[in-house]
Amino acid sequence: MTLLQRDRENIELGREEGREEGFQEGRQIGIKMALDIIRLHLDGKEAQEIADQLGLEADFVNQVLEDYAGLPG
Repeated sequence: MTLLQRDRENIELGREEGREEGFQEGRQIGIKMALDIIRLHLDGKEAQEIADQLGLEADFVNQVLEDYAGLPG
């Protein structure tokens, strides 16, 4: 194996690890955002007020609330 081949393999391995870490971090952020939206909704805030307070798009907030309303239980 040449140094160039080893470097290419290491670069690809680094990319794969970076993608996985990015996915996990993004998922954690998404879950936190959804929980913040639901918490504020349960506190009696309207969707637009939640969007303004969290700096999010109103459509995103509405989608999270629709998904939450559709959960069983």
